[in-house]
Amino acid sequence: MGTKTVTRPVEVNICDFCEAEAEHLLECCLCGREGCHAGGCSEHFMYALEVYRYDSSDRIHVHICRECGDTADLAVLKPIMGAPK
Repeated sequence: MGTKTVTRPVEVNICDFCEAEAEHLLECCLCGREGCHAGGCSEHFMYALEVYRYDSSDRIHVHICRECGDTADLAVLKPIMGAPK
């Protein structure tokens, strides 16, 4: 019996920041780019926020990449992060 080689299309996730193949990607809530978990997510993302809604018990998880964190107006985060107003 001979060996048969079959080529199949496989969908992979590619990080928008470092272009590495990743099993899971996180999306920046501001720019929409997707990043891998490199360095425990700290290489590509500056903020990871969880918002809890008491009346429905919903949890919303959002991430903000380093580039958006440096350039976007994040005044709403200053009181949360303890930065001076």
